[in-house]
Amino acid sequence: FPATDPRAGLFTRVGFALSGARDDNLIIRGARIRKDYFCQNLTPPAAFVLSSAVPINGPPTMRNIVIANTQVPGTSCTGCHANSINPIGFALENYDSFGRYRTKENIYDPKDGTIASVVPVDATSVPKLDASTTQVSDGIELSKQIGDSMDFNACFVRHYFRFSQGRTENISGDGCKLNRML
Repeated sequence: FPATDPRAGLFTRVGFALSGARDDNLIIRGARIRKDYFCQNLTPPAAFVLSSAVPINGPPTMRNIVIANTQVPGTSCTGCHANSINPIGFALENYDSFGRYRTKENIYDPKDGTIASVVPVDATSVPKLDASTTQVSDGIELSKQIGDSMDFNACFVRHYFRFSQGRTENISGDGCKLNRML
């Protein structure tokens, strides 16, 4: 992409960002990257629906609603969401549910569905890739950090090995091959 384009890599493309839902599904995006592109196991969540009834700090943006619902201290949600899922999703907040780039988020009136206000999108985050605490400001910086990640590259090699060999790897027998492929 040209330097002026707000896209870089796979995760800022429409095909990845598209959800078709009213919200941008930042939880799904973050969990998918952790699971499919970092080969991390995530414990399936309990049946849970985001609620607008919980107290929200600041305007009711998707980011603030997700924080209010999933990062409540002492709950089972906060461990995965605060440390691994939400930070990746937050970095992709500049892409709406249709994958369109945006710098502002519409806040809708719950009574009649009209736009009540417009607020700037906050896509800053510390995605905590490879134990890094480097902050990113958007999906482009996240994509660069992902591309430099050894965990991402190891997961890619694992997927490539499985596809090309038609089988799951055996670490004791295939570990050296996998390391050479990195």
